[in-house]
Amino acid sequence: MEASKNDKGAIVRALESEIKGVTRDLEKEINYQLHNDGTSRRCLVNGDPGSETTTLTVDTPGTNYLSDGMAISIIDATSGAAEDTSITITTVDSSTSCTTSAIDTSTEDNSWVIRTGSHDGAGILPSDSYEMMGIKGIIDDATYVTTLHNLSRSSYAWWKSTSFSTDDNSGTNRDLTLDLIQDAITAVQKNGGKTGLILSDHDTRDSYAALVIQDKRFVNTMDLDGGFKGLEYSGIPWVADVDCMPHTVYFIDLEHLEIMQMSGWNWMDRDGAVLSRVTDADAYEAVLYWYADLATDRPRAHAFLRDVS
Repeated sequence: MEASKNDKGAIVRALESEIKGVTRDLEKEINYQLHNDGTSRRCLVNGDPGSETTTLTVDTPGTNYLSDGMAISIIDATSGAAEDTSITITTVDSSTSCTTSAIDTSTEDNSWVIRTGSHDGAGILPSDSYEMMGIKGIIDDATYVTTLHNLSRSSYAWWKSTSFSTDDNSGTNRDLTLDLIQDAITAVQKNGGKTGLILSDHDTRDSYAALVIQDKRFVNTMDLDGGFKGLEYSGIPWVADVDCMPHTVYFIDLEHLEIMQMSGWNWMDRDGAVLSRVTDADAYEAVLYWYADLATDRPRAHAFLRDVS
């Protein structure tokens, strides 16, 4: 700011760059949350480190939701209590490994890896997280989320998503088939739903494309709102998203899934200013906020197909 006193363009470019960066990072963060189960859990620690280390090995679902420079914490998978806080990821080295700052020896196998500040440390339920509920928790049979929107799925079986005999394979991946896809769509129809969108990660989408080509069929590409493109299955668009759970396909009734919000994105300015001085520093900060959640009024209008590749 001092250097730009005689160059108004300099501070304008700096602010513009920061705003664009915030927008890009928030788009990625919100997209991740819309695919998760509302618990803040990004993956699990794989193995007990045993001693202080800078290598974090993870699984379920691996490093898909981690990134270079991210500040993470590790919490107990039963109590939610912190085992180590404010670890910084230096680099994501592979689908299962990261180089980080030092990890405390109290870290255990199957502990949760979360973004620092996204959890209250009091438990492992979605209500202990500051993140939004996502598709993984909404389109679920109580495997991941037992209480959705304050209703217990053990007390109200109709609050689970549509299930069918082949919707999972007990954690063992199997080949995606046209019969499995049709089983999901038929199951939704029997429960009064109408699949308007099929959603998966890119690898599973590509498996569907290869399956159709192998069966000597022609698959259309559909142009969708917002610049998205999707493959077609019986007139239904199949869209791939990098943050979608691996080896999982979701069958979504768009009439029964929506974002509930109090307002759109806003810069906090309740004291009359967007930029505020940082205490004891030659710097300013601003807060961007959004009060929202992903919700459904009819879980049985949706279905999942797990353990496919």
